[in-house]
Amino acid sequence: METSFEWNEQKNQENQAKHDVSFEEAQDAFSDPNKRLIRDLDHSQVEERWFCLGEITIIRNGELFEGIVTVSVCPRITWMILDRFTWVTSRKFTILFLDRP
Repeated sequence: METSFEWNEQKNQENQAKHDVSFEEAQDAFSDPNKRLIRDLDHSQVEERWFCLGEITIIRNGELFEGIVTVSVCPRITWMILDRFTWVTSRKFTILFLDRP
């Protein structure tokens, strides 16, 4: 299954200024084999939302940053029928915000 991410660039810039981590860097939390996905019960009434807690590693200007981030996402699954016998599933996550402890 193909997985992709999308986000609002203005929110990305705001979170980057606040936490010094971009949404592009934060999506690596989904690659953490020890990640935790937790349903966001407070904000899932209209659409399904989840938190992903995972570790990311960033190298900037030769300096290493390792840490845990919380990424809030809204998943969307798309089915694309290629022909009557074949289909492809793609999962797209919209990153809503991220937080660092």
